[in-house]
Amino acid sequence: MKEMMFGGFMVRFSEDLMGYEGKGLDRPVHFIVDFNVENKEWATFTFAPMFGCCGVVISAASNNRRLDSTTFHQIKAQVAKWLGYSCILATVECTNFPEVIGAGKNGWKFVDSFINKRTQHTLGIMVKHV
Repeated sequence: MKEMMFGGFMVRFSEDLMGYEGKGLDRPVHFIVDFNVENKEWATFTFAPMFGCCGVVISAASNNRRLDSTTFHQIKAQVAKWLGYSCILATVECTNFPEVIGAGKNGWKFVDSFINKRTQHTLGIMVKHV
């Protein structure tokens, strides 16, 4: 497990990302956020490269257990910037009001929405420039 410090938090990842700084990812990578070296998962997220566009990373499988939303969004933006991305793309279930409000307060722009045909949930598409 590799690790780096971002904003006073330890961000661990299973892949060896040394040498990826500023170059982007070639496969999805799961990140775990700890406070210092406590080895307790405070939050997790996965970044995946967007096929056909090296400037955009897709944020998926986010799970924020113990961080305030501002800190969580800042860490994700710092990691994306470190990897060399210009933009993060994600979806959010529109009825998840805490997540929608937190994303909006932290610089995410909602650009469209759609109904997932498999779940019938309304999802918002959001972007954040880093």
